[in-house]
Formats: sequence, structure tokens, C-alpha cells
Amino acid sequence: MKKSIYSILIFVTGLAIVLPTYSMDFYAVCVGIKDYADPYNDCPYADYDAQDIREVLINKQGYATGNLNILINSQATKDAILSAVGNMPKNSSTTCVYSDAGHGSCTGGFITYNNGYLITPGMLENAFGSYNQYCCILDHCKSGAFPKNMDHGFIMSACDDDELAYGLYTLQNGVFTHYVVAALNSTGTYAEKVFDYAKPRTTNMISSQHPKKSDNYPGYLYLFHKP
Repeated sequence: MKKSIYSILIFVTGLAIVLPTYSMDFYAVCVGIKDYADPYNDCPYADYDAQDIREVLINKQGYATGNLNILINSQATKDAILSAVGNMPKNSSTTCVYSDAGHGSCTGGFITYNNGYLITPGMLENAFGSYNQYCCILDHCKSGAFPKNMDHGFIMSACDDDELAYGLYTLQNGVFTHYVVAALNSTGTYAEKVFDYAKPRTTNMISSQHPKKSDNYPGYLYLFHKP
């Protein structure tokens, strides 16, 4: 079992009680592109994915509304996304979350609003810099390229790098995002728990879709604001 390195030891009658410590501030950038510049490339439910993650972070995990940046459809250009990620405060007292939903390229990059402009794993990691206390939730086809090619943070993808990621009318969401949101509806959670909840349920619903992760954070990455 993983144990958090961010903890306080209190000794009571010879017993050590481990209490997790938490970030003081939480920030998030939520991206969803349903309507692309070329209508032929539209991606149903991707805007709902971003909105639902934003709402659950505020309502269940205690994020301040002003600390969340949501980029929908035409707002979600390559430059705007990378700028929003780069502008999130990054230090030992903050935790950051990035989520995206939309189309993925054949090489695994995330296709931004202007279609031909991609965000690659390297670009996303560069936007975070050397900072490590962050979680990425990626719901697009071939998104498994990100956990395979990012060396910081906790990265979770909706599928492997050679698979498609599906959205369903019955859910009004991407399948993976649907289960991520369900996991985040439990107050006081962490990235590893969210992924462990969403992964088997996603594959159970779509047998050809296998979520992947890369856990580069030394301990549990808590995603909730301690009251």
C-alpha cells in the first residue's frame, strides 16, 4: 500500500498516528470541445464532461469557484489551454487538476478547437514545468500516450494509446469521465482512488476501452480541500 510522504506523526502513549497533510489551495483547468471549428469534427458530450468535472470539484471537493478555469468549444485553443495550465499557481501548498475532453489524434495528442493544433504530452508537461503535485484527467481517443510519455504528476487516461474513447447518449458524458465524476462525488478523495474506481467500470461498459495511468507522485495525491 502506498503511504503519503506528506504526513505528520503524532506520538501518543508510544503509538505513532499518521495524519495526512493537505494543500492549502486547489486549482483546476477543465477543457471540453464539443463544437470544433470544422463542424464535421464535433464531439458530443465533451462540453458536458468539462462542466461536470468543474461542478463536482466545487460542490463535492470544496474548490473555490475563482480557482477553476473552464474552456469550452472556441475558448479551447492550443494557446489558451497551455496558458491556463501555465498560469495555475504551482508550489508546495497547491494542488492542480487538468481535465480535457474532445478528440485525440492518431499520435495521441489532444486536438484543440482549431483542429490541426495539437497538445502533445510534452507540451502539457512543459506547461506544468518541474512541478509534480498535479492530476491530469484525459478523455479523448489515443489518450494513453500521455501517461506513457509524462514523468510528473498523476496522469490518467480514458484509454490506451491505440484505442478509442467513447461517449454515450445514455450517460450524456464520455464513459470514463462519467465514472471519474461518480468517484469525485465521494467527498475527501484522492487521484489513485478515482482512477481505481473509474478504470474497471469503464472497461465493463466498453470492453475495448482500457484506461491507463502514470503515477509519478510519491504518495496519495489528495484532490479535496480540507474544511
